[in-house]
Amino acid sequence: MGKATARPRAGIAKASAAKVGAPKTGAAKTKTAKTRATVLVRPARDVDLPAVTRLRHQAERAHARLMPDYFRDSPPDAPGAWQPGQGPWSTVLLAESVHDARTVLGLVAVRVVVTPRDPAMVPRRRAHVEVIVVEEGHRGAGVGRTLMQAATAWAREREAEEMVLTVWADNAAAEALYATLGYQPIARILRRKID
Repeated sequence: MGKATARPRAGIAKASAAKVGAPKTGAAKTKTAKTRATVLVRPARDVDLPAVTRLRHQAERAHARLMPDYFRDSPPDAPGAWQPGQGPWSTVLLAESVHDARTVLGLVAVRVVVTPRDPAMVPRRRAHVEVIVVEEGHRGAGVGRTLMQAATAWAREREAEEMVLTVWADNAAAEALYATLGYQPIARILRRKID
């Protein structure tokens, strides 16, 4: 079976938290502004929906600050609000404090996609990072890096060949993180207002 048609291996969708993205010790040490914390990355569960909604709303607020003429700060429960993908080809991974499992520090949503059948495109399985957000009080402390490493490990288990994401203009912190993780630009989106 070729890479473009392979199915995920059994048991991966329900992988343990230690396997899904933490280093071999089962957790990653991350500094926060106040204390040194240990972060565990695990798949989101139904009970995590309030934390997922809260973090997604923080991401939307950040986008609205970066590009207020493009994004708006909508209520987290607004109709049509983003819902995380489900199934063997999509996941939401959460970073939480090992010392307090109720403290969710960030999330990454990732989906594996296969290049559309187009003779002009090279067939390839890619993992698309739909959203990544770290709790405002914990940014810059390595939580985002740990989440991206976990997302990459999850995608590797599904035989994805590369990671792809979109970063909005003027998001210097995100661009710096992605550059340290080896991401390179492949396209630019341009716009012009119609007078």
